[in-house]
Amino acid sequence: MPENKNASVGTMEEVFSNGPSLLDPKTGKFNVNRLRTNATLRHEEWKQLDDAVLDVARAKLVGITDIQAAGLTVPLGGLGVTETQYETQADMSAATADMDAETPGEEDRVTYSIVSLPVPIVHKGFRIGLRQLEASRTRGAALDVTQADVSARKVAEKLEDMLFNGDTTININGNTISGYTTHGSRNTVSGGDWGTIANIWANVQSAVQANEADYFPGPFVLYIASTQFGQMRAIYTDGTGQSAMERVMKSFPISAIKAADSLTDEAVLVQMDRSTVDLAVGQDITTIEWSTRGGMSMHFKVMAAMVPRLKADANGNMGLCHISSI
Repeated sequence: MPENKNASVGTMEEVFSNGPSLLDPKTGKFNVNRLRTNATLRHEEWKQLDDAVLDVARAKLVGITDIQAAGLTVPLGGLGVTETQYETQADMSAATADMDAETPGEEDRVTYSIVSLPVPIVHKGFRIGLRQLEASRTRGAALDVTQADVSARKVAEKLEDMLFNGDTTININGNTISGYTTHGSRNTVSGGDWGTIANIWANVQSAVQANEADYFPGPFVLYIASTQFGQMRAIYTDGTGQSAMERVMKSFPISAIKAADSLTDEAVLVQMDRSTVDLAVGQDITTIEWSTRGGMSMHFKVMAAMVPRLKADANGNMGLCHISSI
C-alpha cells in the first residue's frame, strides 16, 4: 500500500527540501531546531530524549569535550557550511646585526598558506513507532530512550575517532581530515612496553622534548589508550610510593592525563591551545525527527556537524607528539 505522503512530514530528503520553512525568521539561516516545529513528541518526552543523548555524549566525548572546555571552538554558522579554512603563517628570516645601519638588510614579509578541511555530518538514526509511543503514554511510563542512548554513543565514538585517528574517506578537493595519530607534521616517539614502568617516564620525557623542540612548551594534555592508562597506576619500587602517573605529572608540564578509547597501545601529548587544535562547529550534537507512513513511524537522527582542525606552522612545527607501540 503506498504511503500517505500528505499525512506525513516525508522522507529525510523531503524534509530538507522544504527550504524556507527551516530558516530562522530572525536570522534567515538554517535552524535545525525548526525540524521540531510539528514534532510528535511532547515537551517532556523531548526533554527525556535530549537529556539521554547529551548524557551519553558527554560520557564518551573525552578529547572533543576538552577542546570545547578550553574555549577552542569556531562557529561555522550552520549546516550549510561544508568546508572550513584556516591560515598557517611562515616566519621571517633573522635580523641583521652589523656596525652600520646603512647596510642593506634582507627584506621579506610574513606569508600565509590556506588549509581547507571538509565539515562532515556525523549521524545515527533510529525509529519509534507511534503505537509504541502511545502505549508508554497510556501506562504513564517514561519514554524508552535506549535507542537514543545507543545512537548518541555511536555518534560520540565517531567524533572521538575522527579527532584521534582522522578520516580519509571524507574528501573535498583532495582535502581529508587528520587526527592526533595521523597528522603529517606531528612529532613521533617510538615507545617501549609500558608494562615495564621505567618506559613510561622515559617515553613521556621524549614526547615533551619533541614538542619543546618545536617551540611548544606546554602545558600539555596526555591521552593514553585504556590498557596503558591502567599501567600508569603501577608503583615504583624505589621507596617513594609514587605511581608512574604521579611521577609524570610532577615531572612535566602536563595538566591532565586521560584514557581515550580511540587509542590502541599508544598515547598523544597535545598542547591544548589554538595554535595546535580547535574545533569548527556547524551544528553541535542534537536530535531531529520526521515521520512517515501517515505518521505511524517516527524517525529520529542524532547528528552533529563538526571537524577538529589540527595545526602546524609553515615550517611543520607542531605542539603534538604521538607515542606509538607502547
